[in-house]
Amino acid sequence: MKLGSLAQSVGILLKGPDRDLPLTLRVYSREVQHGEGCVALRGHRTDGHRFITDVLEKGASVVVCEASSYDGAWRKPYPDVTFVLTPDRCEYGLAAMGHALISALPALKSVIAVTGSVGKTSAKNDVAALLEGHFKVHSARRNYNTLIGCAVTVLAAPTDAEILLLEMGANHAGEIAEMVRFFPPALAAVTEIAPAHLESFKDLEGVLNAKSEIFASKALRCAVVNGDNEMLCRRAASLSLPRVVHFGRKGEVSFAGEGASWKKDHFEVQAILTGLDGLSFHISLPLAGVHQLYPLCCAAAVAGLLGLSSRVIAGDLHKCRSAAGRGEIRHSQTGAAILDECYNASPAAM
Repeated sequence: MKLGSLAQSVGILLKGPDRDLPLTLRVYSREVQHGEGCVALRGHRTDGHRFITDVLEKGASVVVCEASSYDGAWRKPYPDVTFVLTPDRCEYGLAAMGHALISALPALKSVIAVTGSVGKTSAKNDVAALLEGHFKVHSARRNYNTLIGCAVTVLAAPTDAEILLLEMGANHAGEIAEMVRFFPPALAAVTEIAPAHLESFKDLEGVLNAKSEIFASKALRCAVVNGDNEMLCRRAASLSLPRVVHFGRKGEVSFAGEGASWKKDHFEVQAILTGLDGLSFHISLPLAGVHQLYPLCCAAAVAGLLGLSSRVIAGDLHKCRSAAGRGEIRHSQTGAAILDECYNASPAAM
C-alpha cells in the first residue's frame, strides 16, 4: 500500500515522492535517524514545526506537518523528502490515516488495547511475548500510549500483521475515548484502577470513568479486567458488555499460592496459575515481586481468548520479563543488587 493513496482517502495532501507503507515516524526530532520520518507536533511549551529544518538536515525522509506551516522553499534543497500536510493538528491527521489503515490491513485478525492506572506497559509486553510465537504481532514501542503514539504505531504496522497491540493511557477525561474512536479494539484489557493523575481525575471514580472509556469500542468482543478490583468489576458488569473475563486472585484466569524469594542475583516468583481453559500449572519466573503476576495473568487471559491453551501459554511464560525501570534488577561494579523502579510514577505502581 502507498502512503499517497492512504493520505488521499482521508483528505491529506502529499508534496514530494510517494512512499510504500509501513512508515517509521518519530515524535521527537532529536531521535530522528537518517531515512526516518518525523512528526511536527504543536505542544504547550514548544512547536515541533520549529525543528523541521533540523530533521531535514539530519536526513529525514518524511516530514508530517500542518499544511498552514508548510514552506514550499523546503522542496528545492530536499526533493526526495515526502511532506505530509495535515489540515488540522498532525495527531488528528495521522490518527485518521491510522484508522483507515486498520481497515486495509489484509491479514489483521484482532486489535487489542491495554489500559490501567498501573501495569499497562508490562501487560502489553507480556501479551506480545506470549503471542509472538503464534501470530504476527505488531506492538506499540516503549509506552506509546497517547493518540499520536497509537497513530504512529499503527502506521508502522507491516502489511502481514495479524495482531495489532496498542497501549492507551490518559491523564484527563476523554483521552481514551478519542483513541478508541480512531482505533477500536476487539479485546480491551484494564489492568487496575488506582490513585494516579488525581490532579485531573480528582478521585478514584474519575479514574474509573476515564479507564472505562475503553469499553465504548464499537468493535469490542471481550473485556479483560482485574477481578480483584471491585470498583472495576462492578462497572464492567453494569455496562452489558459482550463478554467479560476476570484475572487476578479472583477470576477465570487466576494465580494462587504466590511467593517471592531471592535467588543469588535476582528475585524469583512462584505461583499456581489457572488458565482460561481451567488447567492449572506451577510457574517460577524471574520477576521483581508478586505484583507482577497481575500483568502476567492479564496477558494469559488475552492469549487464552485468542485460542492458546494453558499448556502452550505455560511453555511461553519464560519470555515474559520485567521492562526497563519497572522492577528491573541491576548490578553494581561491587556486586550489589539494585532494584530499578525508576520509571514508575505512583506508589501503586511499586
